[in-house]
Amino acid sequence: MASRAINLISLILSFLLIVCIAESLQLSGANGVPACTTLGSVTSGATCDGIINQFKLIPELFSALNPHLNCDNLFVGQWLCIAAKQN
Repeated sequence: MASRAINLISLILSFLLIVCIAESLQLSGANGVPACTTLGSVTSGATCDGIINQFKLIPELFSALNPHLNCDNLFVGQWLCIAAKQN
């Protein structure tokens, strides 16, 4: 009985390890998606266009680095990716 419980726990831990590895690959820029290397914080009065100009970014890259960003609803202190490396 104890052996069965150990096997079950090992199976569950293995599954969790696989899930964690898969998530880290997704977050680190797997499949050609750039991995963020530098974050910037939104300041009062900042706009997406202003941030793009300030850091000399290509608008399409800025959008790719911040895919769920709503430029009409920026808030002070919000973290944005402003530089990345290709994996």
